[in-house]
Amino acid sequence: MTATWATLGVVVSSVMMGSVPVFARALTDAGLSAVSVSFYRNAVGTVLLLGLLRFDAHRRSATLWALGAGLGMGLGWASYVRAVEVVDVSTAGVIYMSYPLFAIGLAWLIFRQRPTGRAVLAGLVVLGASLVAVGSSLDGQNAEILAVAFAAPLSFGFAVAVLTERLTRLRPIERVAPIAAGSTVGLLPIVATQSRSETIPPDIGTWLLVFGIAVLTAIGPQWLYSLSAPNVGPARAAVAGSAELPMMFLVGWAWFGEALTVNQLLAGLLVVLAVLIVPSRQSPAVSIVRRRRRLIPGRFYSDGSPPPTDYGVAMPDATSPGLDLLVQDLRSAATASDPAAAVATRLQAAVADPAALRESIPHFADDDVIVFEDETVSIWHCRFPPGVTVPPHDHQMTATIAVYDGAEQNDFYRLDEQGAVVLDEAREVRAGEVLQVAGDRIHGVRCASETASLAIHVYLGALSVAERSLFDPSTGERLPMSDENYAKLTSTS
Repeated sequence: MTATWATLGVVVSSVMMGSVPVFARALTDAGLSAVSVSFYRNAVGTVLLLGLLRFDAHRRSATLWALGAGLGMGLGWASYVRAVEVVDVSTAGVIYMSYPLFAIGLAWLIFRQRPTGRAVLAGLVVLGASLVAVGSSLDGQNAEILAVAFAAPLSFGFAVAVLTERLTRLRPIERVAPIAAGSTVGLLPIVATQSRSETIPPDIGTWLLVFGIAVLTAIGPQWLYSLSAPNVGPARAAVAGSAELPMMFLVGWAWFGEALTVNQLLAGLLVVLAVLIVPSRQSPAVSIVRRRRRLIPGRFYSDGSPPPTDYGVAMPDATSPGLDLLVQDLRSAATASDPAAAVATRLQAAVADPAALRESIPHFADDDVIVFEDETVSIWHCRFPPGVTVPPHDHQMTATIAVYDGAEQNDFYRLDEQGAVVLDEAREVRAGEVLQVAGDRIHGVRCASETASLAIHVYLGALSVAERSLFDPSTGERLPMSDENYAKLTSTS
């Protein structure tokens, strides 16, 4: 998904979420409490998507992050619904629209994603738009309710940071399931203490409103937001989501007879300006964190279509049947009962004649190319020029390296008692040799030949979405895998 389409997806999902007051006021007018409205908004999704909760080793961490984000969002939405009961929709919306600043700040504080000056400026523009829109209506009016209302932007800002930085191991619909479940679990104890009239919808019409708020303001937009946000990063996702603010103004005007003022129109224009200001940045878990990168999506092979005839790079021939066959063989090996052994065997056979393999593989313009990736296997073509040293890093999955030209030196590290990396051993892999690296091993790579080393690297999982670490060999410090950190630590001589 391109940054433009991803930004549009965030905007559309946010507009859908902006319709919450239409349902929320109708439900509270029917006697339900604010907590009950928030509970039902997420409980329907929990029931429908319960089978999509993923707790296998590869996705457990992402699911737990999503459950935590959902827990906070449930409580935050309850506070927002409570505010909408008491004050104008536009006033509650202004408070809510401070969440881009929370998202940018929390992504920096928790995930070390330092915001750019443009991102901070865009967040301040959104805050300014909110203040322009509300004018003087905040002067002491329902001050306590408005203070409670800040729980909503805080929780949603946290959810945006988590969604863009920690959930890319999950498919978009798998991200919605734990968020909904977390919200439901967090609100259930409060709902259980309420009276029947505050908790149970009184008639069929109210139940239809419950279903509407769940599908149109939660399940649908959350799925679209989960699909789009990781492609643009927390700053642009948060700011583009501010399209919800003008939607709230329109809802207040069309449904509740609230005046649509010049200030609110100006605020809408400021939101558009903020979206244009903030840069997009793919989450490190989505971007391919290498010095030169090109992603060839796995769907070229996994949807039954013919293998691609153009890998998007310079090559001597239009097709590469040898590489296509190798990819198909490695995909089959990755699903064997012992995938690590099967992949190693297949690669050993492939590099048994290095010259023949070299002739069958096209010349790639980039040093690192993902030839194929899906949930079970990632197949890379890697070229390490002389003098380039790749910093110590982990993979979080078994890696198998097959060199067919030149030589790679793999330096293996261990963690000392303070958690710093210490060089442990070195292993040179020459043309025709295969090396397998356990998922928890830390290694660095450099070219060990006078000409560039060429190799096929196979990882048993989706490497591009794994939560990985880099290590500074001079200080031993562990850093999250990111473009900035990778570039900083990669050395040339």
